[in-house]
Amino acid sequence: MFIDEADQTLGRRGGSGSEPEVSGRVYSMIAQEMSNRDNRGRLVWILATSRPDLVEVDLKRPGRVDLKIPLFPTTTPQEGAELLAALGRSRQLDFPAEALASIRDRIPDLLTPGEVDALLGI
Repeated sequence: MFIDEADQTLGRRGGSGSEPEVSGRVYSMIAQEMSNRDNRGRLVWILATSRPDLVEVDLKRPGRVDLKIPLFPTTTPQEGAELLAALGRSRQLDFPAEALASIRDRIPDLLTPGEVDALLGI
């Protein structure tokens, strides 16, 4: 089962938007199917999203989505700092080089643009 734009498609536990009841029902049905033991070994769930932080946390727990594969992530803290600076500039946020240097060792590997968006609060 391939679900593109999972952060938007799967809905929310409490439901939101213009059709909260529909969103909540879709979320509930998907969560139930992902947890159904009869589907194990028969059905593979593939969720694609550029914003994994927006997918409900219980849909990402072991037994539902067991493997997460970031595409085109950073591989070093320096690449993470460069990605943070570049996406910041594109949103009119200027990070002085010394500020990025001071946090560089705390920037995780495998950082994706969606995660940087979440860090920037955008």
